[in-house]
Amino acid sequence: MKLTLQREGQIKVLDAISTITVYEDNRPDVYNLLKFIEEKGVSCQLLKERIGENYSDFVIEGIVKFLEENQFIDKNHTLTAKGRKFLETQKFPSEERGQFRFWILEDPLVKKSVLHFQREKKREKENEQISVDDEDVSNMEKIDFISVKDDTKFNIVKMDRASNSSHKFHCIKHDSYTSDCKIIWEITLSDNKESKIYLTGKLTESKNHTEFNKKALEQVPDVNLDSLVIGLIENNCPEYLWNDTLRAFEIDVNENKIKNLNKININELVNFSKNIELTNTDTCFGKFNISTVIDVPIMPGNNNVAEKWFEIYVENNICNGYIDSNEFNAALDSLKKRKEFAKYDKYIKEIDSKHFIDRFRNYKMDKYWGLHAPLDLKPGIKFGIIVENLTGKKSSMHSLVQEIVGDKKPEKFVFSSKYLNNKYQIKKFELFAAAFKLSGAEDIRLISFNKPQLSDNSIIIELYDNIYGDTKFWPHDRYFAFKASGSWYYYKMSAELDQCHYDSKEENDWTVDTIGEWKDLTINRLEKKETYEKFFKYTDTL
Repeated sequence: MKLTLQREGQIKVLDAISTITVYEDNRPDVYNLLKFIEEKGVSCQLLKERIGENYSDFVIEGIVKFLEENQFIDKNHTLTAKGRKFLETQKFPSEERGQFRFWILEDPLVKKSVLHFQREKKREKENEQISVDDEDVSNMEKIDFISVKDDTKFNIVKMDRASNSSHKFHCIKHDSYTSDCKIIWEITLSDNKESKIYLTGKLTESKNHTEFNKKALEQVPDVNLDSLVIGLIENNCPEYLWNDTLRAFEIDVNENKIKNLNKININELVNFSKNIELTNTDTCFGKFNISTVIDVPIMPGNNNVAEKWFEIYVENNICNGYIDSNEFNAALDSLKKRKEFAKYDKYIKEIDSKHFIDRFRNYKMDKYWGLHAPLDLKPGIKFGIIVENLTGKKSSMHSLVQEIVGDKKPEKFVFSSKYLNNKYQIKKFELFAAAFKLSGAEDIRLISFNKPQLSDNSIIIELYDNIYGDTKFWPHDRYFAFKASGSWYYYKMSAELDQCHYDSKEENDWTVDTIGEWKDLTINRLEKKETYEKFFKYTDTL
């Protein structure tokens, strides 16, 4: 599930006398020295050997003192946490005190986040200053921030208090500089739960302003993302019941309304996934704009719904073209093993090809003949998989692709998905593509929402905007296709490739031959006419 929550926030501006730490780049002298100390320790003789014999003991002692005063080493001349952090980040913490101007976003989601600072050359007169309560500027000290303007990392060590109070601050507010910004909270619920906050807006000062676009905040709220997103869906759709064991919402339609299943988008039933609009977006962090949860997992909520759902799935996703009884029953068995139908096994286990031949005889003659006619009426279809439920199975990307292509030798391979965002999804796509390359594909292309950083520079990346046009025409499903002997073969996937889980969590350990366990994925072979039109039109150009 993926959810993006948005609302407007307000940026305020104030000046204050403060002590801040600015993390600077380009201090290789300090880095190399601390790296040496980490490996060798500290002594005048060792430092002389490192720096040069020409330097006096006085200079060497000054270097040691500098490292101690900046808290990179302690009195015992061992690295401190601050020293180790510098070695890790290579950001040199430079501390200074003076009058600074701060741009501050106040919002329950981010509390008080300082978006930018700048040094002020002129101090305001004492009578122009005002005292502000502690609560107005609290939660800003001793926290690392990153400027949305120039990406400088900084930390407000301390803001000066009024001399007669530890809870008042001397500062100057600039109400005329107040401006709006958009707060964007992106939440992804998968095996690797992610929560990121971005800001888009402008920093205003006098008649000038600096725009910034989708700048990420380091701070994210400590909240149970499952409870948040599932709670929002339940508040908006009380008829949906969350099954925490199977991690899907049960759609429970009573017997009198069972025909309403036909009105649900067929693709949603086939993919066991739907998009849900949220009009009620009240959360513990306040209210957000109307939004939509993408790829919400769904499943039948009762026996009658399960049977109807099963029939709709088979009719629209398996009975496409000619297929003999053995292959059809194998596809049924694979479907029955899906987690969404597991609890209804006794109600659907007897359904076989004869059930559907009798069902189609009276009203769907094309599907009746497709199932009833012998397979040899359509030669050439006996290769690779037709429908495969991989849930619970173990395989490598290499063996999966071998099963898909059968005795064909791919020349070209195209993969389309708008959800290639995190490093796990990217790595598993790269392995899938590498397996097709091993099978013979030389021309490999990816159609994606953005341009991920791929290790294989030969893969051509096309953007959704260019291939599919306006977002309203973007396909919901994931597709891939390969070309062999002049013909294209099309497939649809029910989920992302990151449904393959490896024992090692380190993606550098994974290869095309690493065995993984598939959590929840079905792959279906399609006729060209059943494939998303803009996708097959793109493949026709290759």
